[in-house]
Amino acid sequence: MNQIIKNSITVILSAFLISFNAFAGTGDLRHSTAAKEIAELRTYVENAGSSNAEAYANAAQICINRGYNLQEAKAWIEHAIQLNSSPQNLEILGDYHYRTGKIADAYKAFNKALNLTFDHQVSEDEMARLQLKIQTTAKDLLNK
Repeated sequence: MNQIIKNSITVILSAFLISFNAFAGTGDLRHSTAAKEIAELRTYVENAGSSNAEAYANAAQICINRGYNLQEAKAWIEHAIQLNSSPQNLEILGDYHYRTGKIADAYKAFNKALNLTFDHQVSEDEMARLQLKIQTTAKDLLNK
């Protein structure tokens, strides 16, 4: 009976170590892929030129969606907003704040974006998405 328990522990420990090594390799791969993508985004922004708000906003949105390079993403979206304070760019800023846990700032950015939709041509889907983000952030603020 004692030998069965020892064998079982050995099998479980071996399986754990094998799975741990497999996941460690995957993490390294994800890290190298993220680093490569960040480098590509930096090149994209640099090649687009400092007056291309859309390039800065697109690069920021990708980083925010993926959850990495967030400090640079914030700088990129703030630069895009300086060039073009559009509802889309303010929504991306709201996404940044939401991702980083600054729910009140996200709420303000989403509301400002929604207010700008009246001066800019936006689709019904964009407006509905903004309204949903405002509702979600408002609930989050109330539940704090």
